[in-house]
Amino acid sequence: MINFIDAPSPNWRARAGEHNKGEDSADATPRFIVIHYTDTKNLAETFGILQDPQKKVSSHVVIDSDGKIYRLVADDKTAWHAGLSYWRGTRNLNPHSLGVELQHGGVRYPDKNGKLADYPIAQIESLMALLHHWRGKFSVPPENIVGHSDIAPDRKIDPGATFPWQRLVVENLAQDMAPHRNILTMADDKARDQLLAMGYDPMVDTATLKKAFGLRFTNR
Repeated sequence: MINFIDAPSPNWRARAGEHNKGEDSADATPRFIVIHYTDTKNLAETFGILQDPQKKVSSHVVIDSDGKIYRLVADDKTAWHAGLSYWRGTRNLNPHSLGVELQHGGVRYPDKNGKLADYPIAQIESLMALLHHWRGKFSVPPENIVGHSDIAPDRKIDPGATFPWQRLVVENLAQDMAPHRNILTMADDKARDQLLAMGYDPMVDTATLKKAFGLRFTNR
């Protein structure tokens, strides 16, 4: 049972049956889950962005560093978190996905050593509980639980190089990319074929796709 704390955002649209300009017809049942980091100093700054009707951005959930889970948009609504995006044949994922933001300083607020901060244990444990909840509710397959960097590799790097993907893999909450790691050292033409088969955007150049794929292995 997930203990959601309500923190409503006005930035959403109805999901089932909608048809937004530039987006495919929406799915009544979400097929993807996208993991982000907030790139903000604190929760107040995050809410100042995601709850501002002028910003026109949101996510379904924000998980604070202490593990508390805030619900901004209901699961049956479309939140505006993915932007221009692509994964496994679907372009512009907002109407087809659930978005979760992890409260994190990102590149704007690094740790005391000037590096991308690690994720707190409590936050990742809450994330995994949420992913299990959503997987059970919507039957989202592990290969459709992705990072913002996977679906928008030419624009985004979150959840970043310190995100512990392997913890999700062992819980069957993300695809195990380890068997494909040799993509990083393959010739570009062969690497590209495998990256596109995996789900990456065919409109993006190979070097950028490789960089995004490499973020799955850089957790320190």
